[in-house]
Amino acid sequence: MMNKRERNIHLTKQDKASLESTRNLLSNNPGQRMTIVQLANQTGMNRSKLTAGFKQLTGKSVHRFILDVRMNYAKKLLSEKELPIKTIAGLCSYSNIQSFTKVFKKYWQETPSAFQRR
Repeated sequence: MMNKRERNIHLTKQDKASLESTRNLLSNNPGQRMTIVQLANQTGMNRSKLTAGFKQLTGKSVHRFILDVRMNYAKKLLSEKELPIKTIAGLCSYSNIQSFTKVFKKYWQETPSAFQRR
């Protein structure tokens, strides 16, 4: 049974195009900090419609989608073994290496340095 927050909402073709554009923006810019308000302004949707529509189309919340993009980008950069972890953290929009390490470890079940050593 769906709760009120999970029900499908009506999305016009324009809404779907705006949400797809938002998805592409987030996918292609893992280091760019974007708030829900900024994304809503960009799409011309209100915050509620943006977040509900995004989840409806992608199956993920905006925040989860951003986390997935950033963590996959971090993993890619770490596997190349060319950049220091602090630089990678910044490229993934983390200004604090400790926060980056904590999130990376929770997401991938190992620290960035352990992953990079492999």
